[in-house]
Amino acid sequence: MAWRTDVVHKYFMEHDAEQILQLKLPRSKAEDFIAWLHEKSGAYSVKSAYKLARDLQSEEDGTRQMSSSNQNGSPVWKSFWKIPLPHKVLIFGWKVANNGLATQDNKKRRGIEVTSMCKICGVEEESCMHALIRCNHAKTLRDAMRAVWMLPDENFFLSLTPENLVVSVDNQDVDTGAKILLLLWRTWQVRNNITHEIEKLSFAKSVGFLTKHWTELCSIRQDHRLDDTKGKTIISDSLVAGRRERETTRVTQWEKPGDGWCKVNVDGAFEISTRVGGIGVVIRDQTGSVILSAWKYLAHGSDAEEVEALACREGMQLAAEWCPSKVILESDCNYVVGLLRHGNFQRSRLKFLLEETREAGNMLPEWTTVHVRRERNRAAHELAQLAKRTTHSAVWRFTAPVCVEQIIAKECNFIWE
Repeated sequence: MAWRTDVVHKYFMEHDAEQILQLKLPRSKAEDFIAWLHEKSGAYSVKSAYKLARDLQSEEDGTRQMSSSNQNGSPVWKSFWKIPLPHKVLIFGWKVANNGLATQDNKKRRGIEVTSMCKICGVEEESCMHALIRCNHAKTLRDAMRAVWMLPDENFFLSLTPENLVVSVDNQDVDTGAKILLLLWRTWQVRNNITHEIEKLSFAKSVGFLTKHWTELCSIRQDHRLDDTKGKTIISDSLVAGRRERETTRVTQWEKPGDGWCKVNVDGAFEISTRVGGIGVVIRDQTGSVILSAWKYLAHGSDAEEVEALACREGMQLAAEWCPSKVILESDCNYVVGLLRHGNFQRSRLKFLLEETREAGNMLPEWTTVHVRRERNRAAHELAQLAKRTTHSAVWRFTAPVCVEQIIAKECNFIWE
């Protein structure tokens, strides 16, 4: 793929300024380093370069694909796969978003069909959106479903494209988004039956099928049943389930460190819409007694990973200053913990923060870092939220604020059970 110099220059002028602002500068003098901004690690990869080239080409052609985030900045695909629908329906939605259905225009593009005209209406070429939205059978089914379901108006459906489908569904409430995907999935089934001359599906039959299917899905959710990948209901013995629940509770509690060790729990809270954040730190000894608790308000942050890295640095620096013993640093951010453990962050935009964290750790007799689940990090998490809510920072010795006292007391009681 040939890269036009003017397009590349325009892209870097528009995008790199924002990327550079995300680099957290060190507190002390440090040497510059070369990094590839399109990888988290900062190391160049062919995959990221190919994606950049595709984005450049799409911008030049005016066909850039949808953003991977919704209007609040949350990853849309992450929420898409959590929609309470069977996997086959979600996979169908993924195919639509990637223009992967076996439509006439896709078949013609691959040399399978001679013409791309719709076999049902013959009005226009059969693209994904024609087959699912604009074709006569699709509109008739949609109108029939409006008698039993609350659906968005026609302008919403006519504005759908493969590029904006996932974002548009994510912007609806969960039930409406699920109904939209179910309706499109059934529309494709009807289309296949018509074009392949299989059993014809009447609109009344489709309405009855979708209504019954939705009722069953709601019933399953109400009863808190679990479905495996084949759609079968898993039946579990209540005693076994109770035992597993107790075991899970025990595993997810805070664990005391060994003799001579202190545990530093840190967490970062970040609000995407306002860019404000908070840091929480709790340092405890092997008895669960609080040595130090701290929370810090951040008026501006780049993203959640940067805030987590700041929390790790703050926790280690407080530990080095107030409890110079062997330390276990615990965080629920697997990415930052992995960088600290393996030290492979020399080109990362978090490089300076992580180097300062390790420097603070090297002032201690011994230190290590561990990734924990959120349930084992509740006190630090609550302090980070406190800092964000109150826009306030503080460090307390040998005590903790009221909002985490019960959490710490419960965890300390658990130690001696």
